[in-house]
Amino acid sequence: MATAMGPHACKVESKSLLLALVVLLVSSLSPLEGSPVKYDATKVDAGFSASLAANETSGGPVFTSVASAVSREKEMLEMVAYRNPNRWVVKVKAQDEESGGPSCGEIVSKICHEEAPPSNEDATFSGECIWEDLESCFFTLEAAGGEADLDRMLLAYDEYIEFAERDMRVVMEQQCSYAWPQNSNVPWHLDRIDSASVQQPLDGAFQPPESLSGAGVHIYVLDTGLRDTHVEFTGRVGLGANVLPGGTSPYDDNGHGTAVASVAAGTSNGVCKCCIVHGIKCLDGNGDGSYTDVISGLYWVQRNAVRPAVASMSLSGPTSLGINQAIQELYDDGILTIAAAGNERTDACTKSPGSSPYAVTVGASDLSASNQDIMSDFSNYGQCVNIYAPGSGVRTADYSGDLMTTTKAGTSFSAPAVAGAAALYLSSYPDSTPETQHQKVTEASTAAPSIESGARLLNLRVLDVCAPEEDAVQCRVSEWSDWSPACPASNGECGRPTQRRSRTILEEASCGGNVCPATQDVRYCPGDYTPCPSAFPTQWFGTSDQNERPATDLDISGRTIKYDADGSSGFSACIDDHFGYDPLEDFSQATKLDMGDDSFVEITLGDAGFPYLGETKTVIYVGSNGYVTLDQGDFSYMIGEVEQQSQGSRSMLQVQNKSVAIKSSFAHIEEDIKRMMISSNIEGHDQFVTKTAPHWLRQRISALFQDLNPTLAGSHGVYFQAKGQGTRDSRLVVTYDRVPLWGMSEETNTFQVVMYTDESSQPGTIKLWWGVISGVYRPLVGVSPGSMPADQIETDLVPDLGTCNGEALPILPPPPPRRVESFARPDPPSSGGGFFDFLAPFLGGTSF
Repeated sequence: MATAMGPHACKVESKSLLLALVVLLVSSLSPLEGSPVKYDATKVDAGFSASLAANETSGGPVFTSVASAVSREKEMLEMVAYRNPNRWVVKVKAQDEESGGPSCGEIVSKICHEEAPPSNEDATFSGECIWEDLESCFFTLEAAGGEADLDRMLLAYDEYIEFAERDMRVVMEQQCSYAWPQNSNVPWHLDRIDSASVQQPLDGAFQPPESLSGAGVHIYVLDTGLRDTHVEFTGRVGLGANVLPGGTSPYDDNGHGTAVASVAAGTSNGVCKCCIVHGIKCLDGNGDGSYTDVISGLYWVQRNAVRPAVASMSLSGPTSLGINQAIQELYDDGILTIAAAGNERTDACTKSPGSSPYAVTVGASDLSASNQDIMSDFSNYGQCVNIYAPGSGVRTADYSGDLMTTTKAGTSFSAPAVAGAAALYLSSYPDSTPETQHQKVTEASTAAPSIESGARLLNLRVLDVCAPEEDAVQCRVSEWSDWSPACPASNGECGRPTQRRSRTILEEASCGGNVCPATQDVRYCPGDYTPCPSAFPTQWFGTSDQNERPATDLDISGRTIKYDADGSSGFSACIDDHFGYDPLEDFSQATKLDMGDDSFVEITLGDAGFPYLGETKTVIYVGSNGYVTLDQGDFSYMIGEVEQQSQGSRSMLQVQNKSVAIKSSFAHIEEDIKRMMISSNIEGHDQFVTKTAPHWLRQRISALFQDLNPTLAGSHGVYFQAKGQGTRDSRLVVTYDRVPLWGMSEETNTFQVVMYTDESSQPGTIKLWWGVISGVYRPLVGVSPGSMPADQIETDLVPDLGTCNGEALPILPPPPPRRVESFARPDPPSSGGGFFDFLAPFLGGTSF
């Protein structure tokens, strides 16, 4: 730190390496913006004001403003202060060695260390040399008195000084580029928005048109701030702001803003991988803000944005004239806003910013098992929605660490994908108007009537970034081939043969041309063929049986179905003789599993394993959504598509008749499973299999696969018990005791899974019993091999299976009222170790 030395010359009290300041490095490093202000021995520039002027027009500095009310002048002062305005790099003239005078190194040492005052008393100055290089004749002066001290030093040593310049910040010269296509670890939301064919929405790659990366375009994210150190944004973070009252830093203390920004401009998860991202904090750590905060953020962007730029708003509230007016003014000033439609499952025209006609309003989509784009369960909709983009199961940056990622759902994560698309367009047409940008971005889409009537889904393959004189090139395909092979005559063998046909792509689309149509087709042979018996008897309620579409009381209530293993080839099934509303197994001594919504508990078995399709399983996974998996844990919770409200069905959100938390049908399905679903559909699997793919893609015993929520079960819940270990009756019992449907606490479900171990007399046998259950969410019941079986047909379990004893199906008494205890379960045993000591040898160190 500089210290006044009175009449003495400047004295070095401490030295530090400051190699980044060496002027010699300027040849390989360039200033962040502008050029440093130059001085010489005879003329000192006015300095500060000149520096301001030099930087005023040189692009956005990397620093943080305090609030929207901070003036541009104050911001510039802060910027210059950040760059050490009282620090100068000084070059001493090279000396003629033959003259016998001091070398330039000796002069540097003299200036920095001489104790005697200079001959000119008026030239006394204070400060310190914080770096010096005697060979190159450079030193860096930090002058305590600012330019006045610099003036005095130059006056004192005028004959020796060649020049002095302000010690400006320098950064590595880095050209952002990306090696397209991105074909490794591609998140599904990116994979979906560059589809070249309607038949293959997911191909494992991401390729924007013309290999655009968005270099030089700025995206302003109005949200909870930004974790600017995250690897998703390395080297591409611009000026941010905190416009909240008393706010200082735009650093993200919630995580939402960081996640949103990563979809717009993340290196791995983002659309515009070379865009510069700016965090504008207008929501607090709880994700809350006010009209004032949002309007302040919009005006901050208008006054400070570096162009070309686009604004992204993943927030929503009731319709606001003020917010919509600010968006219009931003539009009139050359910046387009991309807005989330909102997550209330209502008309987006009732929300702001989604209702603004000057914004591109974005709804959320998902991809169903049957290769259909569907509206995410939570998304707002209607005439104000301009375009849809993936909003379920979106991989994003996580603010908990610089390398962390997470999975999100919401229109908040659909909007930034479209913001990234707008930025890509701007990188080709930086002088385009918001009106043109709005048109081109909304046209960069394909029709998606399965979402809603008139809906369009973002598709970068049709983003028109060609020169104005170039016409759109439409995809051209050949004629269909003939169907083959020929359909065989029915000869009594079971199974339904298929035929295929194909066509080839003759020319890919470009410059905004249409997406290529399907090139593969499959059909079943016409005529009567005998279906093969199912090796995995399974029913999806509400499909084949029209009386159960859906039904509050299913025909399996009060029944027990027994699955007998047939080695590794499958199962035979029948209706067991246990019936009624008392459970198959007493579970008064069972352990209650600590389960959250959409979760599973891993249970490691002891000496006795469970045989399943030729393998002995030593670990099982009890899922909260009514199933046990045997290959790995799972928390999928929905089978098939959720029908839209306009179709009049009882979807999960209609039943509640109120706003609910965000939840997506396929948000938790891993991306490789999504791709397997699509692949299976292309390969021509029966629609029953493809629509129920989440069941088939795990080794699974689905007792009542639907969206349950054990956290609402109160004193009830999910229980596990190992019984009869070491005997011929060894079995595992999983009980779901009055577990409610998600979002509907009154719709409780009671059922059991009994699995006979390899010690028992019937190894691998499974029994499923159902008490009082609900079918509101169209549940699935059955067993799965962990892959998509060919020619799998749906079984109407009751009565088609028949009884195990060959007798007529017994008539059931009426079920007990749902709100009345159907049977008494005593309080769990007090802690004392007896029960757990009894259980431990069998479980082998199980952790619940």
